[in-house]
Amino acid sequence: MASSVRCGLSALPAACDAVLILLGDQVAVTSDDLKRLAAAWNGQDGSIAAATYDQHVGVPAIFPRTFFPELMELRGDQGARRIIERNSYRLIRVPMQNAAIDLDTPEDLVAITQRFERNEQSSL
Repeated sequence: MASSVRCGLSALPAACDAVLILLGDQVAVTSDDLKRLAAAWNGQDGSIAAATYDQHVGVPAIFPRTFFPELMELRGDQGARRIIERNSYRLIRVPMQNAAIDLDTPEDLVAITQRFERNEQSSL
Protein backbone atom coordinates (compact mmCIF):
# COMPACT_ATOMS: atom_id res chain seq x y z
CA MET A 1 0.00 0.00 0.00
CA ALA A 2 2.69 2.48 0.98
CA SER A 3 4.57 2.09 -2.29
CA SER A 4 1.38 2.84 -4.24
CA VAL A 5 0.83 6.01 -2.22
CA ARG A 6 4.44 7.11 -2.77
CA CYS A 7 4.29 6.31 -6.49
CA GLY A 8 1.09 8.32 -6.89
CA LEU A 9 2.47 11.28 -4.98
CA SER A 10 5.67 11.32 -6.98
CA ALA A 11 3.64 11.49 -10.21
CA LEU A 12 1.70 14.60 -9.15
CA PRO A 13 2.47 17.92 -10.82
CA ALA A 14 4.36 20.41 -8.67
CA ALA A 15 1.36 22.76 -8.58
CA CYS A 16 -0.91 20.12 -7.03
CA ASP A 17 -2.49 21.37 -3.79
CA ALA A 18 -3.93 18.07 -2.57
CA VAL A 19 -4.33 14.38 -3.32
CA LEU A 20 -7.39 12.16 -3.16
CA ILE A 21 -6.57 8.66 -2.00
CA LEU A 22 -9.04 5.86 -2.44
CA LEU A 23 -8.80 2.11 -2.70
CA GLY A 24 -9.47 0.18 -5.87
CA ASP A 25 -11.44 -2.42 -3.93
CA GLN A 26 -14.00 0.10 -2.64
CA VAL A 27 -16.22 -0.67 -5.60
CA ALA A 28 -19.39 0.99 -4.30
CA VAL A 29 -17.91 4.47 -3.88
CA THR A 30 -19.62 6.76 -6.36
CA SER A 31 -18.65 9.97 -8.07
CA ASP A 32 -21.27 11.69 -5.89
CA ASP A 33 -19.47 10.37 -2.79
CA LEU A 34 -16.21 11.85 -4.04
CA LYS A 35 -17.86 15.14 -4.95
CA ARG A 36 -19.25 15.41 -1.40
CA LEU A 37 -15.77 14.72 -0.03
CA ALA A 38 -14.23 17.43 -2.22
CA ALA A 39 -16.96 19.91 -1.32
CA ALA A 40 -16.44 19.25 2.37
CA TRP A 41 -12.67 19.75 2.07
CA ASN A 42 -13.05 22.85 -0.13
CA GLY A 43 -9.33 23.67 -0.23
CA GLN A 44 -8.73 23.81 3.52
CA ASP A 45 -4.95 23.53 3.66
CA GLY A 46 -4.60 22.26 7.23
CA SER A 47 -7.44 19.72 7.13
CA ILE A 48 -7.92 16.19 5.87
CA ALA A 49 -11.36 15.29 4.53
CA ALA A 50 -11.97 11.61 5.24
CA ALA A 51 -14.82 9.17 4.82
CA THR A 52 -16.58 7.80 7.88
CA TYR A 53 -18.26 4.40 7.75
CA ASP A 54 -18.95 1.56 10.17
CA GLN A 55 -17.54 3.61 13.06
CA HIS A 56 -14.22 4.06 11.20
CA VAL A 57 -12.54 7.01 9.59
CA GLY A 58 -10.48 6.28 6.51
CA VAL A 59 -10.15 6.54 2.79
CA PRO A 60 -11.36 7.86 0.48
CA ALA A 61 -9.67 10.93 1.88
CA ILE A 62 -8.23 14.20 0.62
CA PHE A 63 -4.82 15.18 1.96
CA PRO A 64 -3.53 18.71 1.36
CA ARG A 65 0.09 19.25 0.30
CA THR A 66 1.18 19.81 3.92
CA PHE A 67 0.70 16.04 4.46
CA PHE A 68 2.69 14.92 1.41
CA PRO A 69 5.97 14.45 3.34
CA GLU A 70 4.19 12.30 5.92
CA LEU A 71 2.53 10.24 3.19
CA MET A 72 5.92 9.76 1.49
CA GLU A 73 7.28 8.26 4.71
CA LEU A 74 4.78 5.38 4.69
CA ARG A 75 6.35 1.93 4.28
CA GLY A 76 5.19 -1.64 3.76
CA ASP A 77 1.50 -2.36 4.18
CA GLN A 78 0.89 0.94 5.96
CA GLY A 79 -1.84 2.97 4.44
CA ALA A 80 -3.02 6.52 4.97
CA ARG A 81 -5.31 5.52 7.86
CA ARG A 82 -2.40 5.90 10.28
CA ILE A 83 -1.97 9.53 9.27
CA ILE A 84 -5.70 10.11 9.50
CA GLU A 85 -5.81 8.69 13.04
CA ARG A 86 -2.77 10.70 14.13
CA ASN A 87 -4.41 13.91 12.90
CA SER A 88 -7.95 13.32 14.17
CA TYR A 89 -8.18 16.92 15.38
CA ARG A 90 -7.68 18.11 11.79
CA LEU A 91 -10.35 15.92 10.20
CA ILE A 92 -13.40 16.85 8.26
CA ARG A 93 -15.54 13.75 8.57
CA VAL A 94 -17.78 12.90 5.62
CA PRO A 95 -20.32 10.09 6.08
CA MET A 96 -19.82 7.61 3.26
CA GLN A 97 -21.34 4.20 3.88
CA ASN A 98 -20.44 3.07 0.34
CA ALA A 99 -16.78 3.09 1.40
CA ALA A 100 -17.48 0.21 3.78
CA ILE A 101 -18.10 -2.10 0.83
CA ASP A 102 -14.90 -3.58 -0.47
CA LEU A 103 -14.00 -6.43 -2.75
CA ASP A 104 -11.36 -8.74 -1.28
CA THR A 105 -12.56 -12.31 -1.92
CA PRO A 106 -14.64 -14.26 -4.42
CA GLU A 107 -17.37 -14.36 -1.77
CA ASP A 108 -17.30 -10.56 -1.58
CA LEU A 109 -17.82 -10.43 -5.35
CA VAL A 110 -20.87 -12.70 -5.12
CA ALA A 111 -22.38 -10.64 -2.28
CA ILE A 112 -21.74 -7.32 -4.04
CA THR A 113 -23.14 -8.61 -7.33
CA GLN A 114 -26.31 -9.80 -5.59
CA ARG A 115 -26.67 -6.50 -3.78
CA PHE A 116 -26.37 -4.47 -6.99
CA GLU A 117 -28.79 -6.77 -8.78
CA ARG A 118 -31.35 -6.32 -5.98
CA ASN A 119 -30.90 -2.54 -6.08
CA GLU A 120 -31.25 -2.51 -9.84
CA GLN A 121 -34.43 -4.58 -9.74
CA SER A 122 -35.99 -2.43 -7.03
CA SER A 123 -35.36 0.73 -9.06
CA LEU A 124 -37.23 -0.62 -12.11
